[in-house]
Amino acid sequence: MDRTWIEKPRTSKEYQEGINGFLDFAFARAAISDRICCPCPRCAFGKWHKRDTVQDHLLLKPFPKNYLVWNRHGEIQPAESSSIEVQATPYQENPLNTLINDAFGHHGDEGITGVNDVVIDNGGEDIADERLHEASFDDGSEFNEFVRDGNEKLHEGNDNPDNIQDTCKYCGISRWSPKKKKKKQAVKVLRYFPLKPRLKRLYMSSKTAEHMQWHNSAPARDGLLRHPRDGQACKDFNATHTLFAEEPRNVRLGLATDGFNPFGALSSTNSVWPVFLIPYNLSPWMCMNHTSFILSMIILGKKSSGNNIDVYLQPLIDELKDLWNDGVETFDSSSENTFRMHAVLMWTISDFPGLGMLSGWNTHTGFACPTCNFDFYPCYLRHSSKWCFMGHRRFLGRNHKFRLNCVRFDESTEERGPPKKLSGVDILEQEQDVET
Repeated sequence: MDRTWIEKPRTSKEYQEGINGFLDFAFARAAISDRICCPCPRCAFGKWHKRDTVQDHLLLKPFPKNYLVWNRHGEIQPAESSSIEVQATPYQENPLNTLINDAFGHHGDEGITGVNDVVIDNGGEDIADERLHEASFDDGSEFNEFVRDGNEKLHEGNDNPDNIQDTCKYCGISRWSPKKKKKKQAVKVLRYFPLKPRLKRLYMSSKTAEHMQWHNSAPARDGLLRHPRDGQACKDFNATHTLFAEEPRNVRLGLATDGFNPFGALSSTNSVWPVFLIPYNLSPWMCMNHTSFILSMIILGKKSSGNNIDVYLQPLIDELKDLWNDGVETFDSSSENTFRMHAVLMWTISDFPGLGMLSGWNTHTGFACPTCNFDFYPCYLRHSSKWCFMGHRRFLGRNHKFRLNCVRFDESTEERGPPKKLSGVDILEQEQDVET
């Protein structure tokens, strides 16, 4: 077969006819599931694509001029030695290359194949070197755009040469501590990582995208509570919000946080509160793996944020509202289509003091139990200055003997029933008169 078309310009008719001849030859002898390894300098035999994609690659990038024996595409190598020797070992899929290929498509990746993919003899030109040589002529448009964005003003009227906003855009108060005169020090420090691109990244890999639908596709075999999707709260949510439940790729999140001192016993005036998000679309053995945790923010300070944690959570709350109301366009690599992904925060995980910070419920007085709410009669121990909770007998059955046992408890009988379960509407009514 004539190979002189390889030297022709890519816009010539001979080159285009040669590409079609190569594709006919390759797909007739070396196609696997309607795909062949792409010989373009960018893929460098490391990616498998369909015919249209390979044709586009070879029209955008030149055909490798040293690839004269197409033994990677079914041609038997002649007995005489050639200036180029290409290994005939079958291609083994690299999971990292597959992840990048799913994420960025056929032109967005810069995958690098292994050093054993192509072997050059007698000083021949390396195909991978040719690809890297072409990539070195990038015009740097993305970097230049990044520099231009950094030089733009944050808002109208900002004349700060350091391009730093000096006041809070919500309340207008200075963001710098008045105690530090010589050197500026921020009053509050927050490290926030946007949520939307990280959720979209879960669907960039075809394997991860399939795992994100486990909560809907995996059968509940024995009816036991093994995953939050088996609980009554999740079932009631699906029945109430049917539009959200119809799309199994929508994300159900849980939030977990707790504070600690990063310096241990060396310092008592530092507090760090990491806030994690957990995607409960995944199976139990995956969502509880630390690699599945999404670090949303890190709250730093000399002391715990306390009830002011809602100030730090504001960026996350705004993003969650946007994901619930509008969603975000997301590409699903498993089905190769685009859908509008929504997300919802369904659960929080914390200790009891952390519950008081996240919910705003006062956990330090006699009405500390959020389940009992105001339907409770606290008991204060004067000598130990502690609150005592003795109403646990109300959860027992009506005929239980402990209800009438006065000696072993607080010398009184228990006739009350369990506290009323409050709905979201009831809780909102209680918060109407709360000053913030």
